[in-house]
Amino acid sequence: MLGTETEISTDELARLNEGPRETDPYGGGVTQALAGDSKESKSAFYSLEDADIRVLQKEIDKKSLTYIKLAQEQGLIGTAEANYLTSYYQDTMTLYGKFYDILISALGHPQSCRRNDLEEGEIDDKNYSETYITPSNSMVLTYSNLIADPDLEESNVALTLPGMKSVVRAVEKIRKGGKYDQAYHEDMKKLDNQYPDGGEEYQQAQKKIMPAHVRLKDILRATISVPTYEMIDKVISKIMQKGNFEIVETRDKFHANRSAQDKNFYDNKKNYRDKKICFNKNGYYFEIQFKVQHLEKADKLSHPYYERLRKKLDEYSNEPQENIERRQKLRREITWLEWDIQSINRKGIDDYNAFILATAQKKDIRIKKEKIRQLRQQYADIKDERIRASLQKEIYQESQALNAAPVSKEAEKFIENNFMVRPYKAIDKQREFEDYSPAVQSFAMLNYFLVSERYRGSISGRLPENYNDKYQQAYFARKQAEQKQFEQECCQYEQFSKRKLFQHRQSQYRN
Repeated sequence: MLGTETEISTDELARLNEGPRETDPYGGGVTQALAGDSKESKSAFYSLEDADIRVLQKEIDKKSLTYIKLAQEQGLIGTAEANYLTSYYQDTMTLYGKFYDILISALGHPQSCRRNDLEEGEIDDKNYSETYITPSNSMVLTYSNLIADPDLEESNVALTLPGMKSVVRAVEKIRKGGKYDQAYHEDMKKLDNQYPDGGEEYQQAQKKIMPAHVRLKDILRATISVPTYEMIDKVISKIMQKGNFEIVETRDKFHANRSAQDKNFYDNKKNYRDKKICFNKNGYYFEIQFKVQHLEKADKLSHPYYERLRKKLDEYSNEPQENIERRQKLRREITWLEWDIQSINRKGIDDYNAFILATAQKKDIRIKKEKIRQLRQQYADIKDERIRASLQKEIYQESQALNAAPVSKEAEKFIENNFMVRPYKAIDKQREFEDYSPAVQSFAMLNYFLVSERYRGSISGRLPENYNDKYQQAYFARKQAEQKQFEQECCQYEQFSKRKLFQHRQSQYRN
């Protein structure tokens, strides 16, 4: 919240969160959702007509402008900051409508529109009207037609519209002493050190430093969550094709998802993965956060720990240096919370990788079965016995390759594009993939050299001295077993072919 010396009083904030019963009966205010917090108010809100919702939102706009004015009068923000915020909050329904139109023009109209304000244990599967998508309400839209992959037909893309950032949070970010104000002064300090004598170069460099309020680019925001990593770029491409946007900033915590050797890889100690892109259209900024669904679930589970971590970090920074014992205790608690968050997000990445391997296996079997079907069709259409015999052998070999090597190129490519590098401090055990189902474990071993490097990429500590020897022994034993099985199958096939040929010649002799 705002600093104690120059903050807007609790009474003022409470007044801004209240309103006449006839215009604001659902608790809407500058710090509250339009539908309110109680079950009764939410039930009432989701039965309103569009005109009623617009009246309520207009009341919130008035309160937001009052809050901006109060912040300016008390010296928390200047004229430039106040004007910047006013441009967003003076008519939020119109602005948010334009933002929504931008997204819909790229993604199309959703298959469903559902509430995103359900309490724990509450179930509501109703498909709501898009009327309830407002600047002060949160809804989730789902799309199934954005996924062309037949092996992901049960998955969908989700667009979460959490509403606009509240004006209180916006002021907090850009106010004097706020996060972005501090960042601005730090950049200016670096510039002063770089050009102690000023001059033209100093002035040119100064123009490139963004003021605090321009750093606030997520007043308009949305989250798009997809089932696989490679779909992120596909959705971004869809958005870019449909709109005349300028990409202002990109923050990628997947770090290209290619190698644990990435220099930034170990900086992400939370094990958090997402990609944020800030766009600009007609002078307004909006931020879209791209997530992978398995990781998004883990992130939601870790959020309570993250909130506790933030409080502990604040306590630690405010604790006097001389209170050594208290600071050490806080540091231990901070470390434990960081480990909890790492573990939850690590499990999310494990679950995601298991999903990728299971989907790749499904893809591999589908492609091989389709090839077998096509070969059988050719076999049925061809009369030449020599070609039929060759096709029969190929059909047999393809049948034996189901759930076995070699893996189809399409399945390999799918793994290569989506399997994630294991996270920071991922494991302290050597048995790879042991938490996966036996079928997925087996498929993982078929793709060992494709996935193992990423799986082991961030193991802390050393592997056992005899790890390579053990692996080589297991590898050669498996290859010998495969060769022996293949030779047996070839013998069986030759016996089968000779028998079929003998029967065919007997049939010809009788005729």
